[in-house]
Amino acid sequence: MSADRKQLLDIWLIEQQTLALLDDFVVPDKHRSAKAFPQSRLMLRLLLAQYRQQPLATINLLEGDKGKPYLQASPEPLHFNVSHSGDYWACAVSRSGAVGLDIEKLRSTSPAARLARRFFSDKEQRCIEQAASPVHKFFELWTQKEARAKWLGCSIFQVLSNTQADEDESDCYIQALHLVDGYKAALATADRHVDYLVHRLDAAALLDWIQSHLQMHEPPPTIGE
Repeated sequence: MSADRKQLLDIWLIEQQTLALLDDFVVPDKHRSAKAFPQSRLMLRLLLAQYRQQPLATINLLEGDKGKPYLQASPEPLHFNVSHSGDYWACAVSRSGAVGLDIEKLRSTSPAARLARRFFSDKEQRCIEQAASPVHKFFELWTQKEARAKWLGCSIFQVLSNTQADEDESDCYIQALHLVDGYKAALATADRHVDYLVHRLDAAALLDWIQSHLQMHEPPPTIGE
């Protein structure tokens, strides 16, 4: 990890079976929904601790008015956004500005067609219908809308409610990504010419991260909060 990088945006990709290694370190919280994805929150804290080169216990996440997490008492800006779908967890990290990331596993066209009719513009629906693979085109457009919503820090339905709005380059720039076969992904940034690197974190590297943070504390800390 190049923690001293100032302008380059990083995208981290982790398989869910690797993320499951965190199960033994997640402390159940009866106040959180089962849908709160505690492994995801812990993975995010581990990742941010690597960037900050700080003990995991000092990485405190708060939520803004619209539910978007941010680092408490951050000495310098560190922007991030998480997405997960199917067998993968992904996170974009940037020091140069807000970021929105979405990854979606390609699935059946039946709900996609219904969503397109309800939320997509006429132009977008024609693009889907005329595409060589309508399901691929649907998820390409969907991930771009999700990434923009996450960059804005608002609900996807707020973006979808304006079915006639094409991408507005005045607020952010959106680009399609290929992170892994069988998935579509998109990235939203303020900078049209952003550079990025994709990192795939394997089980061995994740275990090294966990071990390094456990060694910072005696006894081992409660790290699943």
